[in-house]
Amino acid sequence: MFSRKKNQNSSARFSNYTFRTVLLYLILACTLFGFSFQASAQNRAPWLEPVTRHTLSSGEALDLFISPFDPDGDVASLEIVTAPAGVTLTDSGNGTRRLTWRPDTSQVGDTTITLIARDALDPSLTSTRRLEVSVTGDSSTTNAPQQTTDVATGQTVVLAANPGNGERLSLPQLNDVSVNAGDTFELRIMPDSDSGVPAFYLVSGPSGASLDDNRDGTRTLRWSTAGRAPGSYPVTLEVQHPADGNLRISRQFSVNVTAGV
Repeated sequence: MFSRKKNQNSSARFSNYTFRTVLLYLILACTLFGFSFQASAQNRAPWLEPVTRHTLSSGEALDLFISPFDPDGDVASLEIVTAPAGVTLTDSGNGTRRLTWRPDTSQVGDTTITLIARDALDPSLTSTRRLEVSVTGDSSTTNAPQQTTDVATGQTVVLAANPGNGERLSLPQLNDVSVNAGDTFELRIMPDSDSGVPAFYLVSGPSGASLDDNRDGTRTLRWSTAGRAPGSYPVTLEVQHPADGNLRISRQFSVNVTAGV
């Protein structure tokens, strides 16, 4: 009788100990799980893509589209920290900002434009980028006159580089183009017949875009819009003089993807 009661008390103490142990582990597991969840949901800073150095002549327009990326899906703000007089930054209304500047003759030389992106929920979370710009002399003496070209898929844009005097480089300003979703946009760039063959670069563009060498001195910009949502996708092209690598011109335009008919 006594032995049975003693065993019952031991069993009760063991059960109570086991219950408390399990409860402690549960509390500990919940605490760790909660901490891990909070850590994974922590707000993160926005990010700005590195910006390449630009060279332009006084009187020539600098025109860039900049899109801050937020890993949490928020729309980050973008501000100018430092910039020469005349630089403007406008909101395109789709998360992209347009930076424009047309330097005058008093602004010839090297300068820096500093941009900062701020998180929408926590302004202390930032990302900063510096854009280096070199402004050369008057474009009327260093560059050939510029014209504006309407871009259409399959069109050929003629580049006049080094037209006889070894100092000039020109590329038309390119207007935006609209493409139906699912179509492939193509733009063929051809050097002037009297020039050397310049270097072509796709500085920035939507993922999947390519600048293909046609092995005849021309290049073709290709981008398939299959699977892309309607919207504006900026593209930046740069051309380098065949005899002077310091002489470059960049042009930017947007491919506007529409829903189609």
